[in-house]
Amino acid sequence: MIDIHANDFTDSDSDSFSPEIIIYLYFKTIDMSFQYTYDAKGKPVGVFVPINEWDIITAELKKNKAHTQKNKILKSVEKGIREVNQIEKGKVKSVSLKQLLDAL
Repeated sequence: MIDIHANDFTDSDSDSFSPEIIIYLYFKTIDMSFQYTYDAKGKPVGVFVPINEWDIITAELKKNKAHTQKNKILKSVEKGIREVNQIEKGKVKSVSLKQLLDAL
């Protein structure tokens, strides 16, 4: 079985791909038999995925979510550091703790 992670398909300048892209890329790399469900007009309306494959897909989605949350936290911290630097340089007005709490 091929082990795929979001960072396998991203470069250093981008965030993780969406879960849909991860699933698509995963399906493109494995030999899997799908069972499709069709409506009365023959339009595909669903896909049956074997449970062992579903477990792998959901595990990958959880890894991707954790990676995305980590990136959001890091970007937020970086933004805060940039704002502090701007305040220290006098380019941005500081806000008191009371003003911050009142705004919440």
